[in-house]
Amino acid sequence: MSNFKFTSNKQTVLDELDRKCELAMQKIGALAVDQTVQAIEGKLGMLRAVKTGRLKNSIKYATRDSSGYSYVYFDDESQWFDGNIPKINNTDPIVYIGTEVPYSFDVYFGMNEHAHKGAREFLKIGISTNTPQYETILKEELKK
Repeated sequence: MSNFKFTSNKQTVLDELDRKCELAMQKIGALAVDQTVQAIEGKLGMLRAVKTGRLKNSIKYATRDSSGYSYVYFDDESQWFDGNIPKINNTDPIVYIGTEVPYSFDVYFGMNEHAHKGAREFLKIGISTNTPQYETILKEELKK
């Protein structure tokens, strides 16, 4: 009678799947940031929302593995600002896109001194511009 030994590679496969999903989330995040910046610059059919460049230069993405750090960013007039990406405590593949510029809410919803220009939903426009491409990125990463 022959002896067979079965070895489970389940954890190795799951770890590799998780790694590929994280890479896909980072690529999707970078694309979404680029498109959101284009929306702010008025290139995607939205009224331009740039005065100093602070808002557009503050748009960042964060994933589970690329979060929990501080950074410095500049406006178009070379003034610098501190930014912070909070740590994401989520085990699922996920990507967040956003800004922490204090007046971003007012620009987005057309409130306060930005009301005369109306709402400029830069996140919605930027993120939704390439929705089919997000699926393609994920599929390509999983095929590798």
